[in-house]
Amino acid sequence: MPTGRGALAAQVVDGKIYAIGGVTSVSFTPVAANEVYDPSLNSWEAKAPMPTPRGWLSGAVVDGIIYAIGGGPDTPTNKVEAYDPATNTWSTKQDMLSPRRGAQAGVVNGIIYNVGGNRNQRNCEAYDPATNTWTSKQEMPGAGGDVAVTVYNGLVYTFGGGMDNTPYANVYAYDPQTNTWSQKRDMPTPRFAFQAYLVGGKIYAIGGTQSNGTALATVEAYDPVADTWETLADMPEALAWFAGAVVNEKIYVISGSPDWGQSGTGDIWEFDPAVGWRKITRIPTLRGALTAGVIDQKVYVIGGATVAPWSDLAANEACDVSSKAWEPKEPMPTPRGWLSSAVVNNTIYAIGGGYPTPTSKLEAYDPVANTWSTKKDMLSPRRGAQAGVVDGIIYNIGGNASERNCEAYDPATDTWTAKQPMPGAAGDVAVTVYNGLVYAFGGGLEGTSYANVYAFDPQTNTWARKRDMLTPRYGFQTYLVRGKIYAIGGTNSMTGALAAVEVYDPASDTWETLEDMPLPLAWFAGAVVDNRIYVISGTSDGGYSGTGDVWEYTPPSPAVGVEASYELPKHFVLEQNYPNPFNPTTVVRYQLPSAGDVTLAVYDLLGREVAVLVRGRADAGVHEVTFDASGLSSGVYLYRLSTGDFVQARRLLLLK
Repeated sequence: MPTGRGALAAQVVDGKIYAIGGVTSVSFTPVAANEVYDPSLNSWEAKAPMPTPRGWLSGAVVDGIIYAIGGGPDTPTNKVEAYDPATNTWSTKQDMLSPRRGAQAGVVNGIIYNVGGNRNQRNCEAYDPATNTWTSKQEMPGAGGDVAVTVYNGLVYTFGGGMDNTPYANVYAYDPQTNTWSQKRDMPTPRFAFQAYLVGGKIYAIGGTQSNGTALATVEAYDPVADTWETLADMPEALAWFAGAVVNEKIYVISGSPDWGQSGTGDIWEFDPAVGWRKITRIPTLRGALTAGVIDQKVYVIGGATVAPWSDLAANEACDVSSKAWEPKEPMPTPRGWLSSAVVNNTIYAIGGGYPTPTSKLEAYDPVANTWSTKKDMLSPRRGAQAGVVDGIIYNIGGNASERNCEAYDPATDTWTAKQPMPGAAGDVAVTVYNGLVYAFGGGLEGTSYANVYAFDPQTNTWARKRDMLTPRYGFQTYLVRGKIYAIGGTNSMTGALAAVEVYDPASDTWETLEDMPLPLAWFAGAVVDNRIYVISGTSDGGYSGTGDVWEYTPPSPAVGVEASYELPKHFVLEQNYPNPFNPTTVVRYQLPSAGDVTLAVYDLLGREVAVLVRGRADAGVHEVTFDASGLSSGVYLYRLSTGDFVQARRLLLLK
């Protein structure tokens, strides 16, 4: 953000976010700045400043006009000023009934309801822009002060509140038709100086504080229909006194302060509730270097190691991801960590592992009978290998810090066969099967990490080199979801871990960097259920005792054409072009849930239009267009989709 500040207000008009007012520096100097952010282009533009500089103001939009209400800092004001983005002008409106700072506002049927403020006030006042008049309404029954406000289904919801080390968790709903309040279920985390945003029928309470000079990273989701709360993954940074807005179902958190310094970070965080991480449960037995397999929607977590000097474990615990419930199962006969596993015909095969001496042991678990049986040993002892299944045959690859072995096990005959070893990389690789090929990613150990990617074809017993990963690593996992392979976490040293998430498209042999996991992790287990990735335990520091946490990750929307469906898209989506980087052609796909006028154009970084790919009427469905950049020079360009109120832009890289 051009002007770093806290205690500001933000409102959305025509898909753009207007950041208004605020305070800067520890002396709480109020500012009049008015700057507009376009999320589709990731660009800022200065607008006419607010006539009255102030922070801790509330804001609301009615008929495309932004109303800046109250604020301070030292002496609260009852000033109301209206900004018209179309003319870039301000006008003065009728003052509030009482001066207030720290209140928040919501709009129902064109009427603005301004609630709370002034550390402990519970006032509710209604402003009608059509008549330029204020009316006093029934005050909140409890809490008060610096609340967060969101409107849902004609009701004005207030969350938390307080000030000066007194946070509240209260939730109330105000009905403008009856001028009455009703109490709802309390927030899990009491707080003030935070914000709440409505996306997809749920209200997301983000950040805030409980005491002077501190901030929270807490994110909790409220379902107003069920009156229930759910704790989600923390935001990447603890923040209070920020502004924010919702555009295209994404939440934008703007500036704010981690320590009440009030100058504001100036950063903008984008949060997509439909895509991302959330912590859902904890594993009963803390451990790292474990393995997992899925049968009938349950994740079986087997083996592992705990506490330096890394004692091997035999634990076997099953998690039903729908209910988050755990159940202990028959332990593995041979305790071991750093093992691999595979599922064939609803039987889980636990392969190798062990510390400090690797084993060639193979044991099979039947979840129906809850029993284990011993199978034929591997051809060579190995720990840290990974396995994949093609046509009922298990291929176990790598391991032992530097080995490139590939061995095939046939459960039907209980026999092992040596296959062509990997041509490069080695050690603790990650393995995923796609379209009949076994992909091996990265590898290494003890400070030596690789980025190599190879694909093994069981039919020809040959390996093919693919495009390297963006981040060299070992001690990580890869997961296939809707035709793309997600490489998550890992390490490239013996004492640390990575939070990196990268997605590989085997069809185009391209990589894309995604948002990091909420925390760095290595030596975890994981599984895929219903196109969601579950990351289980692991370590962030090489201690191997394991965090015990289970993270659920919902990857971004799939590439069109993978698992093709005849249903119309449910959301507007502009997908990442592929290949990317490219020369000179690339493909852009987009999804329309309804017919409409569409513009898809390419711009340089100065905002100049360099190509128009689509301009006109388009039907609902999935669309694809090829962009030929033969006439352009190498560099980064933006491509932008506009249709109705939806606007989204992405970057593409032309390399000649």
